[in-house]
Amino acid sequence: KPDRLVMPKVRKAFPDTTLWLPRLMTDANGHAVANFTFPDSITAWRTTARAITADTKVGGAVLKTIVRKNVILRLVTPRFFTMGDEVTISGIAHNYLTSAKQARMTLDVKGLEILDPGPRQVTINAKGEVKSDWRVRATAPGEATITGAVLTDEESDAMELPIPVNSYGVKMSQAKSGVISNAGAADVAHRATNRCGRGRT
Repeated sequence: KPDRLVMPKVRKAFPDTTLWLPRLMTDANGHAVANFTFPDSITAWRTTARAITADTKVGGAVLKTIVRKNVILRLVTPRFFTMGDEVTISGIAHNYLTSAKQARMTLDVKGLEILDPGPRQVTINAKGEVKSDWRVRATAPGEATITGAVLTDEESDAMELPIPVNSYGVKMSQAKSGVISNAGAADVAHRATNRCGRGRT
């Protein structure tokens, strides 16, 4: 087991679009600068720029940038839970370093019950990957937060994902309509009955 573990920055921001600028003016040489910070996604980003001059000359360019790390954690989770579900959450650790690493994999949850808690001590070969599993149970509706980490003595990674927990049942809706004439006003009352039951076991 590693003597000293590197504490990672927890990756939380995973938007589909990094930056959108509808208007960016160039200088006299046709140069413009846009400053931004890449999100936490480990992926390839595509930058697309289009330009038009006052006399309607147009042009465009596309550039791809890869954001990567040498030690990466991926969490395998459902898109949502239903109250009462028991699910296996997997963490997959990738090692792109030139040597094998002794690593500690952890999983922390909020809004869920973890059935087999505790870290997993694993060995990740160079250019290899290792998967660890944890069983969790959704006990109450709301939002769950899942935080996974893989820690080594050289590089580490961690990511956090929010996952909704839905009540067990079927979504229902009621629609009502009416007419208010002569610029009048009316009070509208709507009463909803709470029929949420306990989850499945």
